Amino acid sequence: MHQKVHGQSGHNKMKMKNTNKIIGVLIVAAVLLINSVFAFGVGSAYHSDYPLELPSGGTQEITFNIQNIVGSENIEATASIEKGSEIMEIIDKKEIYPIPVGSELDIKARVTIPEDAKAGDVYPVTITFTNMPTAGSGAFFGASVSRSFNVVVILSAEEKAQIEKQKQIWTYLVIGIIILIILVIAVVLLKRRKSKTIQKKKLINFK
Repeated sequence: MHQKVHGQSGHNKMKMKNTNKIIGVLIVAAVLLINSVFAFGVGSAYHSDYPLELPSGGTQEITFNIQNIVGSENIEATASIEKGSEIMEIIDKKEIYPIPVGSELDIKARVTIPEDAKAGDVYPVTITFTNMPTAGSGAFFGASVSRSFNVVVILSAEEKAQIEKQKQIWTYLVIGIIILIILVIAVVLLKRRKSKTIQKKKLINFK
């Protein structure tokens, strides 16, 4: 009986040691991940509150700034378009983007709107950058940072000019109609006044 209790006690101690090891590994991984997140930053001119606006058929290059300023180790990042690949592509596409500690890197992408897109159409875009674990870093997985924004289709400069021209034509047309109505009313009033004057003269002559 004593040996059985002693065996159970040793088994429990082994389980506690294994549990402590797992907790320790998780804590170390969490610390490494937190350091990785803080070291890894992505800057972009466009975000959820500031969409990119382009006309149909329009093209524009945009830049994502990958930063490794705060960290103490070199990082290797990957870039992937999660949403909106039908209108956006990474120009300088690479499997790995090495970013030395204390530096930053610009990754360019090109956005192209289809010719048949209409003003008011919205294309959601999401691009994800992942800090891949490097040899000797001790990290088991990398931190990811995503940037999402909308690409909104707007009228082209030519379309805006055409609409403005049509507005001016309608404005001139309305003004012309108003002037014509005023002239017609003036002519009618003059004719009535002239007719009354003639009738008065006839009455005077008749007397």
